[in-house]
Amino acid sequence: MFKASKALGLAAIVTYISALIHFATPAMTGFSREVFWLVPVAVLYTLMAYLILPNRRLMAWLAFFILLAGAIAALGASAGSGTVPQTWWAAILAADLVAASLLFVYLWRPKPVTPA
Repeated sequence: MFKASKALGLAAIVTYISALIHFATPAMTGFSREVFWLVPVAVLYTLMAYLILPNRRLMAWLAFFILLAGAIAALGASAGSGTVPQTWWAAILAADLVAASLLFVYLWRPKPVTPA
């Protein structure tokens, strides 16, 4: 299915899904000003998902830590936001954590050794 790893490919797909949720949040809240900060995050997630697919381990490491930070930010924002429903923050949190865990599975395995 994927050339590099199933975990890496699935992590890219889930990161794309998370980016779509981030893009849809302003429209879902009636274009409230307080959630437009999610649009640059969605662009970053889309770029990360695109860049990890050619089996770039360094980008996978960066994406792993950025997704973890995004999950923490979603958890914190869910406590203080009144315009975005809690279920929407839970969807963002779940997508970020699933993508980060799939990247963890990919990064935990050793790099494949190529014969010289």
